[in-house]
Amino acid sequence: MLFMMPILALLQQIILVLCPRYYVEHLVLTLHNHAFLLLMIFITMVLGIFENVTLAYICVVAEWLSAISALWIFVYLFLSLKRYFQLGWFTATLAFSITSILYTIALAAGMFLFGMLFVIFA
Repeated sequence: MLFMMPILALLQQIILVLCPRYYVEHLVLTLHNHAFLLLMIFITMVLGIFENVTLAYICVVAEWLSAISALWIFVYLFLSLKRYFQLGWFTATLAFSITSILYTIALAAGMFLFGMLFVIFA
């Protein structure tokens, strides 16, 4: 994740080329969003512990909270991009979609290369 932050900032700068922002400003938003993402992943993992409890109400509440937190991740990341760069709904949706797809591809490629290096040098 640490290596992906500068890559995402660069992707945002390329996609939002008409937005007059410096690379460092893109990096600040990326750092903020990754901190939020890691916090939500931690919360979801903690809720996953409670999903296996035998008490019915706690299990159901934990499942609902996990689903809501997974949805909130996408909503929050979209709204942070929209508000930080002061974009319209269409532009923000288009930029968020493109950066999400490219980020997922870059993350998958990075994980694959890291796995290959781990296999080769382990």
